Amino acid sequence: MKKLKLIALLSLVVFTPVVMVACKNNAGDEWNNYRNHPGLSNELQKQIVADCFRNIDNTYGNYKLEDFYIAKYYGTYNASVAVIMGGLIGPPSVPPPYEVAGFVFQHSTWETIIIWNSGILYELVIAYDEGLLTIADIEALHNIHTA
Repeated sequence: MKKLKLIALLSLVVFTPVVMVACKNNAGDEWNNYRNHPGLSNELQKQIVADCFRNIDNTYGNYKLEDFYIAKYYGTYNASVAVIMGGLIGPPSVPPPYEVAGFVFQHSTWETIIIWNSGILYELVIAYDEGLLTIADIEALHNIHTA
């Protein structure tokens, strides 16, 4: 069941034709494209990026680990980390608004909130449905997202 949910997330994030945008990181094979996200350690950033990269299908481009980064950190909720990944440009279309626990999320780009928990990536609604996030967590995420 979790594999299907991961496939659903990846279809949203990756399986649409996307073009990689390099972050001009000349680090070689070692990822060190850290961003300043208070409350999110460099080691955890590295783990989240590595887990995301591990699930990328190279069908649409020559993806490199050093191109990925965490563009926005929304916080950690019950060991679940909410982020928006950077390093990709998706299709010009914007995903439609979606509802989670009564809160509507609208994005101005194709990038959506991803939930990372123990090496597994989830869409926001799936993380909520799986019990990884509470209604209070969703409300906090919504408040950050709409601020």
